[in-house]
Amino acid sequence: MENQQVIMITGAVAAIGGLFWWMSRDDPVELPAVVVDAVALDSFKRFNGSLYPKYGGSDLMKPDARKTIVGSEACAQACLDDEDCIAFTHWEKRYSPRHPKGADEPHPDVNLCYYWSGPQGEDVGITPDDAVGPSSEGKTDAPAKASLAKTYILRGKEDYIPSSPSAAETGTPFPHPSANPTGSSFVIVDSSTKV
Repeated sequence: MENQQVIMITGAVAAIGGLFWWMSRDDPVELPAVVVDAVALDSFKRFNGSLYPKYGGSDLMKPDARKTIVGSEACAQACLDDEDCIAFTHWEKRYSPRHPKGADEPHPDVNLCYYWSGPQGEDVGITPDDAVGPSSEGKTDAPAKASLAKTYILRGKEDYIPSSPSAAETGTPFPHPSANPTGSSFVIVDSSTKV
């Protein structure tokens, strides 16, 4: 009888100890939404650096809309929800002379994203994976060099180059205006015109 009581007490202590451990653990419990968002990231190939300046300025989402989407997972889902979006840059750490590393007020773009539908800069024939440059975006100040950006390009779009507009879309048989126009206020378009 005594052995049975010892076994029961030991079992009760072990059960209470296990319950206490389970309730006090530090592991955050993942909610289904987080799992869905993590799946969204699987649709993208990740690169270190920013699409700006080589890919031009972000052309999707106004600044106020971007500020409501926080974190790479949410950014990935927002890009997937926009049929024009092919890539986004997520700022994990961003610094500037006004917001240096260790400042009381962080840079307003930290943990936010910029979205692209295609090249917006001068080189409209550049692919997104070729456009990814350093996180400093060409700036030479020390705070900018400490920034950390990740670019996510939709799988299958790493080599994306938009097609040139057709004559019907531009209203001219030559889709690109002359790079060196002549005349007073006229743009000359000819078969040798290139962008």
